[in-house]
Amino acid sequence: METIKTTLPHAYKEVRHFTGLNPITAYLKFTDSQKDKRTLWWFVNLMVHGNLVLAIPATLIYYYNAPVIILGVTVSLFFANLVVNMCGCNIRVTLTTFFVSLFTNISMVLFFIF
Repeated sequence: METIKTTLPHAYKEVRHFTGLNPITAYLKFTDSQKDKRTLWWFVNLMVHGNLVLAIPATLIYYYNAPVIILGVTVSLFFANLVVNMCGCNIRVTLTTFFVSLFTNISMVLFFIF
């Protein structure tokens, strides 16, 4: 005789309540979905920083008379991304440092050009 049933009846429906649009939850869901593509994100991170982002301070300092401190900010963010990727951190940390670095560098470009 079976006293504890471990299966749900066929008529059971899971009820999900809509709690609104939460950008943090959407971002975390995106980062978790990219877990199997960590190596691709490492290469994208390295290529974007090596080819595009590290050229930003030279351009801003030479053409727009920006202070030299932006070179330190850009290189620090580059090495932070390199360390995060090389030490095998979680994909959430990897993508967050990548996007924070891109946002910081783009905002520096917009601040000194405009």
